[in-house]
Amino acid sequence: MTYLIFATLCSVSIILFLRFSEGINLNRYVVTSANYLIASVITLFLVLKGDILLDSDGMWSFLTEFWDVFRNSKTFSNAASPWWALFLGVIAGNFFFLAFIYYQKSLKESGVAVTGVIGKLSVVVLPPFFALVLWLEIPGPIRCLGIVFAIISVLLSGKKTGESHLKPSVAVILFFMFSGFAEFFNKLFQKYATISTRPLFLFAVFSTALVISMPFVIRSRKPRWIEVGIGLVVGVPNLFSSFFLISALNSVPASVAFPLYGIGSLMLMSIGGMLLFKEILDKKDWLMIASAVVSIALLSGGN
Repeated sequence: MTYLIFATLCSVSIILFLRFSEGINLNRYVVTSANYLIASVITLFLVLKGDILLDSDGMWSFLTEFWDVFRNSKTFSNAASPWWALFLGVIAGNFFFLAFIYYQKSLKESGVAVTGVIGKLSVVVLPPFFALVLWLEIPGPIRCLGIVFAIISVLLSGKKTGESHLKPSVAVILFFMFSGFAEFFNKLFQKYATISTRPLFLFAVFSTALVISMPFVIRSRKPRWIEVGIGLVVGVPNLFSSFFLISALNSVPASVAFPLYGIGSLMLMSIGGMLLFKEILDKKDWLMIASAVVSIALLSGGN
């Protein structure tokens, strides 16, 4: 659970830092690209330090092992794992960027409240569902109840504002899907690769997203240094939230890890907003926190 706590703290720190910079009119494409850039640089350093190599023998092993690994739920060999990390990371990078694009569109069409709820629901619901379908990771009755409380907590987190209604627009649906898939790729990597190739997987994810995002930056207005700086600062916890989440998935089932990750982040963000920004929590907020505490207790202690 230690790695899951670290992943949650990293996730919360991103939101709280962006909350500090709310008054600045930021070019989100620049912030996001700078975030991908620093994550790519750090993971490239870890790849070189770990001497993670891609060679022709490893590629052949990857191709010959591919179907056997998935048919029999095995792990790729040490030689083949780097190629799985690269292959999956490039695909995941596209989903990470698409999730960001539809996050922006959902904000414009449906408002902050709906987008925030949908983002957390995608983490709480989709990865555990995929794990259930693919690997029959079936939580026990206590943990099922914990997942129910997690969903209730997310729904309670939606503010009653005139701008927001839970309407299934195309942007909202696509954001829900791409965001859930992006998080699930962490589990797909952990399930079939050796953990030592994790830096290569994350490098492929963030460098792919960086390449895709650059045309959007070029077409937008001239970047400001403050936007680049904020992106660089946010990129470090963004990278390590995935880094620690992958480590957590080695010992915690996806049906438990993702709801804990999503609901823990939500609860800490509310508490952080109250302590750091003097936000007033109403009855609905306190109900959300209480429901989150119950969910965390059930998911952590259940079978």
